[in-house]
Amino acid sequence: MVNFPIAVGGRRYQLDLAWPDIRFCVEVDHPYWHDLTIMSNRDKLRDRKAGTIGWYTTRLPEWDIEHGLDEAIADIAVLLDVRRRDVS
Repeated sequence: MVNFPIAVGGRRYQLDLAWPDIRFCVEVDHPYWHDLTIMSNRDKLRDRKAGTIGWYTTRLPEWDIEHGLDEAIADIAVLLDVRRRDVS
Protein backbone atom coordinates (compact mmCIF):
# COMPACT_ATOMS: atom_id res chain seq x y z
CA MET A 1 0.00 0.00 0.00
CA VAL A 2 1.20 3.51 -0.76
CA ASN A 3 1.27 6.21 1.95
CA PHE A 4 -0.08 3.83 4.58
CA PRO A 5 -1.14 5.56 7.83
CA ILE A 6 -0.11 4.26 11.25
CA ALA A 7 -0.60 5.62 14.75
CA VAL A 8 1.90 5.32 17.58
CA GLY A 9 1.31 6.81 21.00
CA GLY A 10 -1.37 9.15 19.73
CA ARG A 11 0.76 10.44 16.83
CA ARG A 12 0.01 9.66 13.20
CA TYR A 13 2.66 8.77 10.64
CA GLN A 14 2.60 7.77 6.98
CA LEU A 15 4.68 4.98 5.47
CA ASP A 16 5.75 5.31 1.82
CA LEU A 17 5.21 1.66 0.82
CA ALA A 18 3.72 -0.79 3.29
CA TRP A 19 2.82 -4.45 3.60
CA PRO A 20 0.56 -4.17 6.67
CA ASP A 21 -0.04 -7.91 7.02
CA ILE A 22 3.63 -8.42 7.86
CA ARG A 23 4.40 -4.91 9.15
CA PHE A 24 7.07 -4.24 6.55
CA CYS A 25 7.70 -0.90 4.89
CA VAL A 26 9.99 0.68 2.35
CA GLU A 27 10.81 4.35 2.76
CA VAL A 28 11.97 6.10 -0.40
CA ASP A 29 14.67 8.70 0.24
CA HIS A 30 15.09 11.57 -2.19
CA PRO A 31 16.82 14.94 -1.75
CA TYR A 32 13.59 16.76 -2.51
CA TRP A 33 12.15 15.50 0.79
CA HIS A 34 15.29 14.77 2.77
CA ASP A 35 17.72 17.64 2.17
CA LEU A 36 16.78 19.36 5.36
CA THR A 37 18.17 17.91 8.56
CA ILE A 38 14.81 18.35 10.25
CA MET A 39 13.09 16.22 7.58
CA SER A 40 15.72 13.51 7.88
CA ASN A 41 15.38 13.53 11.66
CA ARG A 42 11.59 13.32 11.37
CA ASP A 43 11.90 10.27 9.13
CA LYS A 44 14.26 8.56 11.55
CA LEU A 45 11.84 9.25 14.39
CA ARG A 46 9.00 7.72 12.34
CA ASP A 47 11.13 4.63 11.61
CA ARG A 48 11.91 4.21 15.30
CA LYS A 49 8.31 4.75 16.40
CA ALA A 50 7.06 2.28 13.78
CA GLY A 51 9.58 -0.23 15.11
CA THR A 52 8.09 0.07 18.59
CA ILE A 53 4.86 -1.42 17.27
CA GLY A 54 6.55 -4.16 15.27
CA TRP A 55 7.23 -2.59 11.87
CA TYR A 56 10.42 -3.39 9.96
CA THR A 57 11.64 -0.48 7.82
CA THR A 58 14.13 -0.56 4.98
CA ARG A 59 15.20 2.48 3.00
CA LEU A 60 15.54 2.98 -0.74
CA PRO A 61 17.93 5.90 -1.31
CA GLU A 62 18.09 7.99 -4.46
CA TRP A 63 21.39 6.39 -5.53
CA ASP A 64 19.80 2.92 -5.57
CA ILE A 65 16.84 4.25 -7.54
CA GLU A 66 19.08 5.84 -10.16
CA HIS A 67 21.96 3.34 -10.31
CA GLY A 68 20.91 0.02 -8.85
CA LEU A 69 17.14 -0.28 -8.90
CA ASP A 70 17.09 -3.90 -10.11
CA GLU A 71 19.41 -4.98 -7.30
CA ALA A 72 17.46 -2.96 -4.72
CA ILE A 73 14.18 -4.54 -5.82
CA ALA A 74 15.75 -8.00 -5.62
CA ASP A 75 17.01 -7.24 -2.10
CA ILE A 76 13.59 -5.99 -1.03
CA ALA A 77 12.01 -9.19 -2.37
CA VAL A 78 14.41 -11.22 -0.20
CA LEU A 79 13.66 -9.02 2.82
CA LEU A 80 9.93 -9.53 2.25
CA ASP A 81 10.40 -13.31 2.18
CA VAL A 82 12.45 -13.21 5.37
CA ARG A 83 9.86 -11.02 7.09
CA ARG A 84 7.02 -13.34 6.01
CA ARG A 85 8.87 -16.30 7.53
CA ASP A 86 9.62 -14.36 10.71
CA VAL A 87 6.01 -13.32 11.34
CA SER A 88 4.39 -16.63 10.46
